[in-house]
Amino acid sequence: MQTHNQAASGATPISSSMLGGLTGYGNQMVSSLETRQNDILSALETALLTQQKVLDINQTLEAELQKTRGESNATLQWASQQLKTDALSCKLQHHNAQTQSEQQNDQTELDLQLLEEGNEQKGETEPVRKCLKSSERSIEYTGLASSKSLRSRRSLHRGLGDSPLMK
Repeated sequence: MQTHNQAASGATPISSSMLGGLTGYGNQMVSSLETRQNDILSALETALLTQQKVLDINQTLEAELQKTRGESNATLQWASQQLKTDALSCKLQHHNAQTQSEQQNDQTELDLQLLEEGNEQKGETEPVRKCLKSSERSIEYTGLASSKSLRSRRSLHRGLGDSPLMK
């Protein structure tokens, strides 16, 4: 059996001090490699923890984004519904105003016809100025009492223009 300080056949013998130096250098290399390995493992662990934190933050942001989108969509739907409701309300108000105006016009024409018939029955032939109350407005009508119809009365008005009878 050969010892560490005995040379193998044809080899140069190694001294104990040289062997000790090589062993120390080897141990130092192993220690350095272990330190580097530990540093790399620590860096990997830190990177994994950081990556997990980033993933958690991304999930939180995505959840907030979805929530905000949902709230925005709900707000847009509400605003759209309000606009539709307002438009329908405006249409209804316009329709009601138009209907009321038509009713007032019908009442005014009826009042004018009644006035004409009343004047014809009385036999009045002088210019007549009457103020008819219809709903909330006042309509002034000037015409001849002996006119036969509202149409002829309107034609007569157009023809008189600045006539003293119309003043």
